[in-house]
Amino acid sequence: MLMTTGEQLRRDFEQLPPEKQEEVLDFVAWLTNRYRSNAPERASIMSHAGRLEGSPNLNDDPVRMQQALRDHW
Repeated sequence: MLMTTGEQLRRDFEQLPPEKQEEVLDFVAWLTNRYRSNAPERASIMSHAGRLEGSPNLNDDPVRMQQALRDHW
């Protein structure tokens, strides 16, 4: 019988000594905080997806776009 990820995590966690369990909890708290703080940033980036699709400045041939930028600078 296959264990779920949660079951395996619980089994492995319970086999650790108490000080290592504290380290695991600290790491989970760090991960939770990290991904919670990045979530609004990811959402705001994705809210702009597709907005430049019809832009004449970004739908040209990529080589011509690079040449134009080089000429400009």
